[in-house]
This record gives sequence, structure tokens and C-alpha cells, in this order.
Amino acid sequence: MNLTNFRFETDADGIAVATWDMPGRSMNVITPQVMEELNQIVDKVAGEEAIKGCVITSGKEAFSGGADLTMLQGLGIEYHKLAMTKGEEAAMQFFFDATAGLSRLYRRLEICGKPFAAAVHGTCLGGAFEL
Repeated sequence: MNLTNFRFETDADGIAVATWDMPGRSMNVITPQVMEELNQIVDKVAGEEAIKGCVITSGKEAFSGGADLTMLQGLGIEYHKLAMTKGEEAAMQFFFDATAGLSRLYRRLEICGKPFAAAVHGTCLGGAFEL
């Protein structure tokens, strides 16, 4: 796995711990890179028989502030560009596909066949609360 925003360890009992700790940020937020790394974690946990389950926790004082607002702002900007150049339907499809990614990821985590738990402490908002 190629992880920047998580540390991943498995103990002798087969319990994995994914510690969310984004470098250079005071709070963890959901970004496309975080979503890709969570996908890698789900793949690893689901794919290795020796791993029995996974706990996701935070290496920060708080768990997470939810989505990165600059990412959401960028989606809005891209939506408006597409609406102007390719029409409203193409813009809506882009926005739907981009925003449904987190739901698809959480559904994969839910049905992967191994238990996941979030050890939440402190602030936990938005998509992190859904986790």
C-alpha cells in the first residue's frame, strides 16, 4: 500500500489499526487522496485472510472535520465550467459521480466481509461521522 495520510499496522491477533494522521494539517479532512487510501485499506483488509478486522482511529486531537472545503469548492467550480461548455446534464452527471464516490467507498467497506470500527474522539463531522 502507498499511504501518506494513514499508518497501517496489524497486531499478532490479526486486528489492523489504520491511524488517520494527515501530514501538515491540524485536522484530518476527507480528500480524494484520503478516499483512495481508504480504498487501499479496504482492499488489504478484505484480501488478507490473516486480518480479522480493522479499527480506524485518528492521530490528531480530533477525529475529523469532514470534507475538505476547498475540494468541495473545486467541484462547484468544475460544475459551472461544464454547465457552460457541455450543458447542464453533463455538469450534473459530473457532480453526481464526484460526490457519490464517498458513499460507494463506505458501501465497499460495509460489505467487504470483515468488520471495521471507527474509534472516534473529539470533533467528528460530515463524511467522517458517516464513517
